[in-house]
Amino acid sequence: MLKIKLTLSLLTIFLFISSCSQAKPIPQPFPSPSSKWTVKLNQSGGIAGVLLTVEISSDGQLKARDQRSNRNVTQNLSSQSTSKLNQLISNTAVSAKGVPQSSCADCFIYDLEIQSEESDLHIHVDDVTIKNSGASELITYVIKLRDDALRPNP
Repeated sequence: MLKIKLTLSLLTIFLFISSCSQAKPIPQPFPSPSSKWTVKLNQSGGIAGVLLTVEISSDGQLKARDQRSNRNVTQNLSSQSTSKLNQLISNTAVSAKGVPQSSCADCFIYDLEIQSEESDLHIHVDDVTIKNSGASELITYVIKLRDDALRPNP
């Protein structure tokens, strides 16, 4: 009798523990964009309260803005930069459930939006959650392009 109770107790505990675990969402790649797409990134927050925006279209036009300095830049990217961006968009894989939010008070917040004829994607991450977003490499590259454009010419 004791053996049966012990077995039932262990079975109940096992079932309870296994039902509490959550299946990790499987990241799905963003569909390869058609010939026309637009990438928008807003970076806000941080201790200084920055607001930086950039919009890049598939034809290579980049528009960047730094709200604090009121600096606006429009330029055309090289075909190499546009091609790399296209590749990064195609390789971006995000979870259908999205990225969990952190409670980081002084982090930067990144809102990435990719629009194409096939689909739209919106990713909202911060400095803590960006690594597991599936879009870290794309966001980092877009930030580099934006910062290069906003850098004052000597």
